[in-house]
Amino acid sequence: MKIVSTPLRSMYSGILSAANTVSHFSMWNPEQYPVYDLFDLVKPDILFIDLKYITGMFLKAHRDYDTKIVLFGQGVPQDLFPNTVVLLPTTSPKLRKNIESDQYKTLYIDKSANVVDIFDVDTYEVRRDISYIMTDYERVSYQKQMEIIVELISGGNNIGIIGTQKMSFPYYLGRVRTQDIVRFMKEAVVVLDYDANTFLDAAANGCFCISSIQNIFYHTTKLKIYKRIVKKIGST
Repeated sequence: MKIVSTPLRSMYSGILSAANTVSHFSMWNPEQYPVYDLFDLVKPDILFIDLKYITGMFLKAHRDYDTKIVLFGQGVPQDLFPNTVVLLPTTSPKLRKNIESDQYKTLYIDKSANVVDIFDVDTYEVRRDISYIMTDYERVSYQKQMEIIVELISGGNNIGIIGTQKMSFPYYLGRVRTQDIVRFMKEAVVVLDYDANTFLDAAANGCFCISSIQNIFYHTTKLKIYKRIVKKIGST
C-alpha cells in the first residue's frame, strides 16, 4: 500500500510519524511536483492532503483515479470527493454540521505526539539554547514573529527556528521533516512551542518545552521570564 501526504499542520505530526513506518510512505510537495505526475507515476493508494493544497487542478485530476483521499481541514470544497475528513475535536457544532456528510467519514482527531521517532537524549549534543517552533503566518503576522524572535535574541540566546513559511533571518533553519523535528528539539536546552502543537512530541521525548495556548509569547514580561529560565537551566 502506498501512502502519500502533503505537509500537514504540526498538530498532526503523530499521524505522519506513524504513516512513515509504512514501507511505501512518501511526502508530496504540491509546489514542486505536479499533481498529475503524482497520480500517474506514484499512484498512491491513500493521499493525506491539507485543505490549503486543494486547487482547481487537483479537483480535476483526482476524479480520474481510485486514490482514497483523506482531507485535513475545516471545510470540504464542493467538487472534492474525499473518503475521510479529519477535524479537531474543538471544531464548533455549527462547522461540524456544515461539514459532516453521509458521503464520507468524519474523524475527530486531537493533537498527537510523535511516538515513533523517539531518540535517546544522551546521543545528542546541545547546540543551542532555544529551539523555536514557528507558527504559520496565517495565524500570526511576520512582524509579530520577528518581534518575538528579536526579543529572544536580545538576551544573548543562541536559537534555531523552524517553520513552514520562509523568513529572511539568519537563525531560520528552514522546513524540517516530521521525523527530524524530534532531533531539532533534542539539540536545545528549551523548546518554545508557539502553537501548542509540539509539546506532546517534546513530552514523549523528554524535552523541556514551554508551550503557549493563548499567544502569551506576545508579552515582553513573559519573554523575560523565559530567558531567565533558559539561563538558569544552562547554568545547571
